[in-house]
Amino acid sequence: MQFPPLDKQVSADPDDDKFIACGMESKAEFLISGDRHLLAVDDFKSLKIVSPSDFIKKYLK
Repeated sequence: MQFPPLDKQVSADPDDDKFIACGMESKAEFLISGDRHLLAVDDFKSLKIVSPSDFIKKYLK
């Protein structure tokens, strides 16, 4: 799949920005990842970036 690129690099690893772009394009509420570069971004606009364990702790209980 192709997604429009972000206006600027968001993650410390530019290869990870495609996942943020995918989340934004699909209007996802969450991006669940164990990737340290993505987790360091924290949240991006309306996209909440969380680890699997944090997602379970915060949103499934």
